[in-house]
Amino acid sequence: MKTVLMVDEKKLVESLRRGDAKAINAIFENYYQNYVSMLKHYYAISLMPKK
Repeated sequence: MKTVLMVDEKKLVESLRRGDAKAINAIFENYYQNYVSMLKHYYAISLMPKK
């Protein structure tokens, strides 16, 4: 499982220049959702019984 924890900087900079709050929110929401799903993934692994 590969989770990309990177903010698309080019998109972010363009959105900031335009002052496009909706686009900025979408970028960070996507980042946050990836981060949360990664945490859940690692948490699930840590709960698995060790062999």
